[in-house]
Amino acid sequence: MLIAFIALPAILGAQTQVANSSFSLMRSSDDGIQLRFQLPTWRLEETIDDGITRQRVKMEGVPYLYLDETETLPVFSTSIAIPYQGGVSLEISNTASQTQAMDGTDFDVLLSRERTSGRHPQQMYPAQSVIVGEPMIMRDFRIVHINVHPFQYDQDARQLQVNESVDIVLNFNTLPSINEMEAPSSYSSVFEPLYRDLILNYEQALNRNASFSTPRMLVIWGNNNDTIYQNKVNEYVDWKKQRGFIVSAVSTATTGTSSSAIKTYIQTQYNNTATRPDYVVLIGDSGTGNMQIPTFSSYVDYEYTWLEGNDQLGDVIIGRISVENTAHIINYMAKVAYMEKNLNLNNSAFLDRMVLVGDVDHNSGISTIYTNEYVADISSAVNPDYTYSKEYGSNVSHHNINTAINQ
Repeated sequence: MLIAFIALPAILGAQTQVANSSFSLMRSSDDGIQLRFQLPTWRLEETIDDGITRQRVKMEGVPYLYLDETETLPVFSTSIAIPYQGGVSLEISNTASQTQAMDGTDFDVLLSRERTSGRHPQQMYPAQSVIVGEPMIMRDFRIVHINVHPFQYDQDARQLQVNESVDIVLNFNTLPSINEMEAPSSYSSVFEPLYRDLILNYEQALNRNASFSTPRMLVIWGNNNDTIYQNKVNEYVDWKKQRGFIVSAVSTATTGTSSSAIKTYIQTQYNNTATRPDYVVLIGDSGTGNMQIPTFSSYVDYEYTWLEGNDQLGDVIIGRISVENTAHIINYMAKVAYMEKNLNLNNSAFLDRMVLVGDVDHNSGISTIYTNEYVADISSAVNPDYTYSKEYGSNVSHHNINTAINQ
């Protein structure tokens, strides 16, 4: 099974189609950019808890802020490409707002608890209507992330401030800043759809003289002397070359077997534009078997992708073929042959099925379910034919997961 991660943090993942369509670009120049936020349709819903009527702001297809693990108010997000050098300052103008009287919100108890403990001491929740993050690097672009909070709640006055329209100006300067970089001579063709979807001013920031590179894949396989295993690795590499990728393949005998050694090898390949991968594929299980490749930390490979800048945006797409022995990779390559070479479209209904697993134990809490519901929302927008098997709860059964996968 190939477990793949685009590895973008939630701040970018929260940019839904509804949220992005709420931003429009008004002006773009070398010294700054102006955009306008326009609040879409919303409504107040009443909820009754222990006989007390409360209200909540309801919007479809928009992520929410959280207190503890409870949704509170909608948040709208977008990303802006900024100059590769220098700083950014925020200016807010022409805010059109109204005030709505409230009977109380469905998160009043939680907010009171937070304020008593010293968190969220400000009069308004959230305190700021617009927040601009620190500069980050998303492979070929230097960006900042913008959060707009169109709803701000005054708990003492029981009033909701609704910011219906906000003009946002980002002024660029030449002051020293963080995560500065040189402008790239070429762009990743693999990341291009992501840039287009996530960066509001992508077209304006794009260097028309720059080219797009051919997709490049780095395969790192757990070293093992079994001839059949090595042949299957070569079969995988050859197939990817046939599909148009430039592929480099090395074993852990070359990279080293520790996570730090593997990360250093990936970093070296990334630093050289002639070998810079778009994809990194790890072949081997993380903890058991005869061809191990460790995760970078805990249970994830994500940090292997932190290659540009001092931030948590992935700069390559990483995946793992989690095989423990030769029999596993034989089965995996048989599935590759079936699904990528010899797929019978009459028996392809499984492509429209998705299994979502959310285990609320192990300190993750209900956020695992919220994340899966978000995946369901955005995937159904792309493919309305998707059907979902949702395995949620405490200590989700492996049997139930396998049954859902193999249905």
